[in-house]
Amino acid sequence: MPTRDMLIVYKKSEFLTWLIRISNLTVWIIIITTSIIVFAQINLDISLFCNF
Repeated sequence: MPTRDMLIVYKKSEFLTWLIRISNLTVWIIIITTSIIVFAQINLDISLFCNF
């Protein structure tokens, strides 16, 4: 039988794992969003440049 302390430690580590997963996901979302914005900005600059 696992003791109560072990259970608490397990829950904490599980929580940390989820935290890490969520933060990784957030980082990826930020990277993707930034790259999309940069790409759109470059395309906008090119189209403006071509119009002139």
